[in-house]
Amino acid sequence: MINAVAETVRERDHLFREARVITTQQRYTAYMLSLLPIRPGRLDFYAQPEYITQFLRTGTLYPDPHLCYLGYSILATCAPAHNKD
Repeated sequence: MINAVAETVRERDHLFREARVITTQQRYTAYMLSLLPIRPGRLDFYAQPEYITQFLRTGTLYPDPHLCYLGYSILATCAPAHNKD
């Protein structure tokens, strides 16, 4: 009886550690994916500074409203609907 309880506790601990490793891997993957665009942007800045500085001028950071609507439409059709039931 005690051996069965001890085995259950060991298995539960093992599953807990495995779940922790998986969530840590997902967190670091999210960090890498969020930082990924910075490196090519920095390399472009060193290669062609005049190209990147035109995006940093006042008024050029605002995208075309039509493109925003198009992007929203694509995301709205591709994203699954969430039910609040």
